[in-house]
Order: sequence, then structure tokens, then C-alpha cells
Amino acid sequence: MASILTGSGSKAPLEANTTPQTPTVVFEGAPVVSLDDQANDFALLLDTLLPQTSAEVPISSQTPWIRLLGLAKIAQKYQINDVVTQTIDFLEKVLPTVKRPAKSSLGPTEAICVIDWANHCGFTQFLPMAFYYAATIQWELNNMSSKSFQILRPQDQVRIQHGRAQLQVEVMKVALTRWENSCLGCKKPEKGCPKKIIFCWAGYEGTAWGTSANGARWTNLLLHPVEELLRRARDRKTIPLRSMCGHCYTEFIQANERMMQELVCKFESIFKLNEKTP
Repeated sequence: MASILTGSGSKAPLEANTTPQTPTVVFEGAPVVSLDDQANDFALLLDTLLPQTSAEVPISSQTPWIRLLGLAKIAQKYQINDVVTQTIDFLEKVLPTVKRPAKSSLGPTEAICVIDWANHCGFTQFLPMAFYYAATIQWELNNMSSKSFQILRPQDQVRIQHGRAQLQVEVMKVALTRWENSCLGCKKPEKGCPKKIIFCWAGYEGTAWGTSANGARWTNLLLHPVEELLRRARDRKTIPLRSMCGHCYTEFIQANERMMQELVCKFESIFKLNEKTP
């Protein structure tokens, strides 16, 4: 099969019968079809279509997601809709989306890859989180240059830069309503513990984190708000929340989870994804 279905850069087959008017290439009596698809993508497509010869399934949520991107693209090209649907179902389980922002994270080049793919194929559910990760990249820490952005459309490059600034504005709006942010974690809330429990530091004494961590917590909230809010809600090793009554403990976790979800739901407008020109 690999000898008959050749890529555009492959060598000529062993036998050829050509004329100046209508060149035809044959191999063992069968016409050769030359495709411009990636060989790995086409091979995976065939694996999903042909009868299985082993108990191992061709694709699953354990398949590297970069391979699933290629499969979805080629299956869409040839209008094999059941393969497209199955592949997107797996991708929604492994890539971050607005519905599952904490499912995974994307590295610098990965976010740009997902944006380019989602725009090409029209799978817009993957765009908000991909734009978020592209906008919060710390270039100097990832040894990346502006050339990495050049595979994106100019309007998407503008979306990333505009969204980076707008994201911090939205973070400030939601963050400063919380006592742990307005007080930088080192002062008590204005109204104190609603239950007036004397040992609860949320109303009297104590901090949400050590004073030495104030700078790191606030900086991370501005630069990586989704990760920071999730850490505050779920990471009791970094932010242990000791000496806190059950009511205030639960409220702190739920409030940070809610802020994260509300922020993620604004990504579509923050990055102007519904506008042709941001």
C-alpha cells in the first residue's frame, strides 16, 4: 500500500508507462495515485478504516494529541465524518477547552499549533484556551522568538497581543474584589469570618500564605491567572489554608474556582474570536 499511495516527495515507482499527452504511472498493473498528505496521517486514517488485526485500538485518548490533529484534518478533507467525530471526541478529552480548562496545559509551540489547526479545520471549541496559553507565554523562559508566531494569520497575532493586555484588565476586575488579593494575603478581610469563629484567621489573624509569598502569588495571578486560581482552589501543599473554619475554607476554594471559570468564559471576548478583525 505504501508503494502504491505515494507522497509528493516520494521516488518514482518501478514501472512507468507515460506519454507526453497524458502521463500515467502504474505499479504492478495498478495506477499510482500521488497524494500530498502526510504519510503518518494517511497511515493512521487507514488504520481506523480497515478491519483490526489486533486487540489494540487504532486511536484512543492515549494517542498523542498531535497525531489526532493530523487525523482529524485528513479525515475532514476526505469527508470521513465518523472518523472526524470520533477523533474530536478524543481531543476534547485531552486538550483544554472552556468546559474543561484544567484538563491539561499547552506549551508555547503547542498552543500556536492548535490555533493554526483549529482555524484551518473550523474546530473553534479549542481556540479560547489555546489563545490563552499563547498569550501567557513567557518567551524568555522558553527560548522562543517572534518567528514562532509567524505561522499564524496576522489577525491572530494581533489577537494574542491585544488579549494579553485585556486579560490583565479582566483579572484585576475579579481579583480585587477578594480579600486575599486586595490585602495581599497579609491582612484580615474587612467583614471578618461570617460565623464569628474566634480561631478562624479569615476573620482575625493569619494569612492565606506566607508574607514572603505575596509577590509570587500576585505576579502569578496577573501572568498566569488560570493556573494560579486553580492552585489556590486545589493545591493545599502550596496554599495550606491552616487555622480556618470549615465555612471560610469552603468559601475560599469555591470563590477561586468560580473566578477561574468566569474568567475562562470571557476568553472568547478577550481575544475577540467572533470578530474577523480584532
